[in-house]
Amino acid sequence: QKIPQKLWYSGPMFRYERPQSGRQRQFNQLGVEVLGSFDPLIDADVIQLALNLLKELGITNCELEVNSLGTLEERVKYKSNLISYLQPYEKELDLDSQKRLYNNPLRILDTKNLKTKDILNEAPKLSNFFGIESQTFFEELCDALNSLHIGYTVNEQLVRGLDYYNHTAFEIKSNSLGAQDTLCGGGRYDELISQLGGPRTPAIGWAMGIERLLLLVKESISLPSQYLDFYIVSENKSTKLKALQLLQIFRNHNCKVEIDWSYSKFSKQFKRASQNNAIGCIIIGERELQSNSFSVKWLSSKEQNSFQMSEIENLIQKLDHYKSSYLEIINNINS
Repeated sequence: QKIPQKLWYSGPMFRYERPQSGRQRQFNQLGVEVLGSFDPLIDADVIQLALNLLKELGITNCELEVNSLGTLEERVKYKSNLISYLQPYEKELDLDSQKRLYNNPLRILDTKNLKTKDILNEAPKLSNFFGIESQTFFEELCDALNSLHIGYTVNEQLVRGLDYYNHTAFEIKSNSLGAQDTLCGGGRYDELISQLGGPRTPAIGWAMGIERLLLLVKESISLPSQYLDFYIVSENKSTKLKALQLLQIFRNHNCKVEIDWSYSKFSKQFKRASQNNAIGCIIIGERELQSNSFSVKWLSSKEQNSFQMSEIENLIQKLDHYKSSYLEIINNINS
């Protein structure tokens, strides 16, 4: 197989944490993974792919934050120094940070608590523990992003929530999502596959939560308007049988048609026709049943016409005129 391997996936996922807006217990996730390359240019390419996808969805008000987590050995040395720094402030940290102090101190860096953030201002920086390899890798990543004219901020407190990350970590955030502002998150995980029993395989990937994307997409793009060509209203069981016959005829003409299956008054059926965005409302009462005809009320103009059953083709031509007018109105509303 060729190296690197470029893969993508999507599907349902589940989280243990308390659900929040855009952060459900069960959610759907889209992800991209590149396996087999230890090249910072691949990291830049993966980040660019995420930004391009968001741009295609009309999401442009987002910001990229990047950081380097160095190597496992460098993080072990850093953790020891970070714990030593934070111990005198242990009682002043927020409760989550107190719990993390000895088992996962790096996660304290991405706290949202303002008092803990103030304490961290003078904390040692992970980058001060980097060797030449980690420094060079991150510099090459930043150079690549600059050459691609991708704006970014280096956030040294960005650590991501998973311990297997090394070197590159990044997040793409939106200021339109409130506290849960991360649209896309990812990073490099060169040791994970070997930790799971496979061969040592450098890798990088990212993931996006679909529900969180939808919160933004619905504000930035217009989905195609849902409408019906005809909504058929009728009076009783006999007229409904005629309506059922008409339904099949219109479907044979590729029309989008629904029957009102209730036996309520015509006024209520007309209201449901409007609620279903019908272009025309076909009326079949006892009079139409006796004359083998039907009436059509065009909901945008309130004009009403009568047709014989043999005049279906004429009605379809008239529908095309009213449909174009209807869609023009809808497009003007959306724009």
